[in-house]
Amino acid sequence: MEGLAQKIPKDWKKLGRRLSMTEADLDAISKEEEEYSEKAYAMLLKWKRAEGERATFSVLYNALCHRLFRRKDLAEEFCCVCHN
Repeated sequence: MEGLAQKIPKDWKKLGRRLSMTEADLDAISKEEEEYSEKAYAMLLKWKRAEGERATFSVLYNALCHRLFRRKDLAEEFCCVCHN
């Protein structure tokens, strides 16, 4: 997650929305962390903890490939799931 967070620093909120995180959670993370990469990491960690077993590579892959995020390159690099 830390590696992915380093590659999405300024788009972390956009990805959080694709992962169905609330605006309140995203705003709280934004206020807690100073660096964008730390905000991204905190968002991914919160998503994983909140979703538990539902926080799968497939869900993350789909969020990264979503038409409003469009980062299939990162999905393929970090999710290790083959989707065609």
